[in-house]
Amino acid sequence: MDFFDKLTISQLDKQIQTSIFREAPYPKEGWIKLCRKALKMSTNSLSKRLGISQPGVHALEKREAEKNISLKNLEKIAQGLGCRLVYFFVPETTFMGFIENEQLRIAQRLLERVQKTMALEDQALTKEQKKEQLKLILEDIQKDPLKKLWNYHEI
Repeated sequence: MDFFDKLTISQLDKQIQTSIFREAPYPKEGWIKLCRKALKMSTNSLSKRLGISQPGVHALEKREAEKNISLKNLEKIAQGLGCRLVYFFVPETTFMGFIENEQLRIAQRLLERVQKTMALEDQALTKEQKKEQLKLILEDIQKDPLKKLWNYHEI
């Protein structure tokens, strides 16, 4: 992975880590219903603002709660509620952490393959040798361009 890849990922990680949305829980009832209730807006009022039927609003709220709604519909409803739709992915840890975990996983898998072959040839590695080999494989993977990392999917 080159310097610019690391810099780009680092900047994205910092941006997400400082986001107020990072820890925002998804409301069980969905954002539409939560915001509508907070505004004391009836489904009838929202339906008129959106130009759809009142049962249509109920259906959209239900679909959102089931996580089965399009972004296009969410954007339209957000505007009807005086909001702006914000959509992005939040990594479980960081993107850099995700990459490092993937590199380690691949290195471990490659080492397992080597170990099996060597064991069959009665040349099993000691614990210390395994550790050293894992380090070398990991260093080799880390030198590759980042896009090559995702080609190890068969491992």
